[in-house]
Amino acid sequence: MADINSKVIYDLLKKFSDEVTKETIQHFLFFEDSVAERFCNKKDGYWPHENTWKKNAQKKFANLKAEYDKVDKIKKQKIVDSLKEEYENAGIHNLDSCCYYPYIDNTFILETRLEKLIEEVLVKADNDPSQIVDFLRVQNVPEEDIQPVSDMKENYREIAEFLVRRAKENRKGLSAYSKEKIPHLIIPPKTAHVMLRSYEELIALGLTAREIADNLVANDYEVYPDISSDNEADALQWEQYLSKYHDAFAYLVDNNNHIVGNWSFLSLTEEQRQKMLQGQLLENTLTIDQTSSLYVSGEHTLYLLNLSCNDGYNKPQYYQMLLDKLWDRMLNVYADAGIFFKSFYTNVFHPAYEALWKSMGFSFIVNNCSSGRIYGLELYPFPTTLKSTDPAILQELKRRYDEYFSNRTAT
Repeated sequence: MADINSKVIYDLLKKFSDEVTKETIQHFLFFEDSVAERFCNKKDGYWPHENTWKKNAQKKFANLKAEYDKVDKIKKQKIVDSLKEEYENAGIHNLDSCCYYPYIDNTFILETRLEKLIEEVLVKADNDPSQIVDFLRVQNVPEEDIQPVSDMKENYREIAEFLVRRAKENRKGLSAYSKEKIPHLIIPPKTAHVMLRSYEELIALGLTAREIADNLVANDYEVYPDISSDNEADALQWEQYLSKYHDAFAYLVDNNNHIVGNWSFLSLTEEQRQKMLQGQLLENTLTIDQTSSLYVSGEHTLYLLNLSCNDGYNKPQYYQMLLDKLWDRMLNVYADAGIFFKSFYTNVFHPAYEALWKSMGFSFIVNNCSSGRIYGLELYPFPTTLKSTDPAILQELKRRYDEYFSNRTAT
């Protein structure tokens, strides 16, 4: 069986209007191209984070409005006429509901805009409502979701609202699991309020890789409300990483059984490093097959995807726990395997984290083209500015790193 999701809605729109394309969705819903692609074509659907979508939509609207204001009256009318024809061909007759321009309604509620689009397409198609039901059955939608649509008959507004509500409830762009659905970790009594857990421990306690990834994505959107979807990507992408590179992730878990902090990193190729230094690297392009393998010894570029704690857990001891574990993994997992990181970079999405990395000697490099600010630090000669509750770890890291890179330089 298949849930009602964004792809089902997109396929429904295409069935009842030959003119609806991914570009129509992108334009009408203020999507970036990568978001439109996932919304329309991702098998299990996609739903962008609401606050991020709204901010991106408002920004896009403002930019387009500014461009529109620059052209003369004749060109303005040509633009509007062209859009009107495009939308009417797609079954959208009420131009006021979908045009970008300043005298037009600029509603920044994703559900409202999508409901209007669905309603207009179905009204124009004016088919027997049973065809909608038949389409949903072909898509293997559960009968409990088909029956309400059947009961609504020709009330296309109610049908649109129902489809959008169910797609949002089944969204995959954020956490597909509420915190109530996440299997509880068995935390022994008399433990610390917060503890570090490995991937293996979480799996042994009943979580799946997808549930962990869903948690991490949802946490990021809570911690970084201004992050763009291009620099968050989706849970499927990170599920592939954390299920293969166990030691490149660490999880802070509280005694209410929630992941409340984490760090994660990967290794960039040289081409990706250059794009990052130019501010052009987007994290949704960092698929596991495109980045450097963390199974292979040698010189690597460490790109920290995240190191953060959720609101309510912003305490020095928790950040230090995460940092200590990072240095420990770099030494006792990666250096022991002959993997050394010559450079350390991270994209920072909050001023508090800028202060954290600057306090350890990281320097600002460039603003990212989508969201965030890139900071970096060279690890040869190994810096003395990093922080740890166990100075011996950093001393040993310095010895090992300086020896490794000096020998490479000598040869």
